[in-house]
Amino acid sequence: MNKHLLVTISNEPSAFYGIRFVSFFFSVKKDVNITLFYVGPSSKEQNNFNRQEATEAQKLAAELLATSGFPPSNITMKIEEKRFGIVQDIVREGHNGLYDAVVLGRRGYLAFESILGTSTSREILEARIDFPVWVCKRLTLPKRHIIVATDGSEASLRIADHVGFMIKEEDHTVTVCHVGTPSEQSQKIIEEAVEAILANGVEKERITTEIIPAKKPAEVLLQKMKETNAAVMAIGRSKAKEGTLKGWLMGSCSSKILSDFESGALWISK
Repeated sequence: MNKHLLVTISNEPSAFYGIRFVSFFFSVKKDVNITLFYVGPSSKEQNNFNRQEATEAQKLAAELLATSGFPPSNITMKIEEKRFGIVQDIVREGHNGLYDAVVLGRRGYLAFESILGTSTSREILEARIDFPVWVCKRLTLPKRHIIVATDGSEASLRIADHVGFMIKEEDHTVTVCHVGTPSEQSQKIIEEAVEAILANGVEKERITTEIIPAKKPAEVLLQKMKETNAAVMAIGRSKAKEGTLKGWLMGSCSSKILSDFESGALWISK
């Protein structure tokens, strides 16, 4: 099944983190469709908007993708005038286009940072995000490895399923991690996440599991990502009432991971 990504870009080629990550991540590129999305100033701000710059940035991004092996026919470009704000416009396109994920580079990440944080004033907008978001930072020769964090919540099962869908035709390995006391309950949480990945056709041999006894999940997971040099950390953004063990991937934990991970990509599913 083809995958369709919405990749947000700016007119800063040096910060094409999303483009570079996508180029690195997929080895089977023929089945991946990409829409390059640029949000420019509104009509009231047109004096500050150089459409030619936006077009040139998109062309450069498309060339980088094509050079890495994506068929040019799989790449489309879209420039929209800002209507409700960068964040809201990206969210709106994400919904309307039915994309499998929205990929954010530096500009998109900075715009999304506030709504992925803990500010209660953003709760209504945050509730509208029901698609996976990939936050990309600078790549430093990572391994083709993914860490899937799970706490038993529906959100963490959704991100496990998303990982399975994305890597079915790829060669990435996966470590499913649960931070908590080893127990039957912890083992069940791990097994449910593994099943969500396997259901997509991923070979069982590519998946390892680990239960990590610790009290600070965010710090443990960040260290795990660093130690393994993983390309991706995949987490579900839970609410306290979801899941088990108080839903440790809720607001403060996922926000710390979001702000402190150093390279590669963070995949988030609500």
